[in-house]
Amino acid sequence: MLNKTKKHLQDVNESYFEHMVKAFKIFSQLFSASLMALIHAIFPFLFTTGASKKIKEKLSLRIIGKNLLNPRIDQTQVVTIFDASNTIVSKSNKTVQSYKRGSLFNIGFSYKF
Repeated sequence: MLNKTKKHLQDVNESYFEHMVKAFKIFSQLFSASLMALIHAIFPFLFTTGASKKIKEKLSLRIIGKNLLNPRIDQTQVVTIFDASNTIVSKSNKTVQSYKRGSLFNIGFSYKF
């Protein structure tokens, strides 16, 4: 556990106390927003915008979705068949290439200090 703690502190480039202060700051901001939301739930006339304003200032959520509904791609070509007198006998669409394209779904979350 001590090694994991040391590694994390090195990864974020903070001392133990710097990390503690930063983490406590985040905790206190989120706690105060949660407390405002709780009080607002019981007394709707109090903190009408306090909790949401605090959350909007600090938190952001990003959702990206690409190619979720139609991941299959078909490329077709019109095939025309002629008879000996050069009249069109039939026309049809023929799939010349078909492939599945990957779908992408991504959720991003960030917190401003």
